[in-house]
Amino acid sequence: MGKRIHIHLAPLLQMSDFTQDELKRLIETSGESDNIDFKGPMTWDKSTQSAKLAKVIVSFANSRDGGAIVVGRSEVNGQFEITGLTEEEALSFETTKVASWINSRFSPPVRLVCNSIEYQKKRIVVISVSQFEDIPIIC
Repeated sequence: MGKRIHIHLAPLLQMSDFTQDELKRLIETSGESDNIDFKGPMTWDKSTQSAKLAKVIVSFANSRDGGAIVVGRSEVNGQFEITGLTEEEALSFETTKVASWINSRFSPPVRLVCNSIEYQKKRIVVISVSQFEDIPIIC
């Protein structure tokens, strides 16, 4: 069973970028929580996969302290494993492209940052989503 790591996201999500150690702490979290979600390998395709992920992003934007989505971690037999992404999948999660797509569909704008990191010889993307500032995000 994975080790339990408690991460207070508020100070992390206020940053424009994570350090490598902070990204690793998010990836190593043993399970999902109100502020952390894991997704298996996928591509930001501006279609079905993006729409499904957009619901999670907006949910975090409407949550206290926001949240982080670790893309490249899959649930296998009830356990979360580092499955990683292909280079093409990881490159599809470019912050400006993802934020533009999200913000053309939701208002007020969602603040997010996509970070790509190599972890255990696998490529992982961590999307950090900041809590909304004044009013909830709606489509």
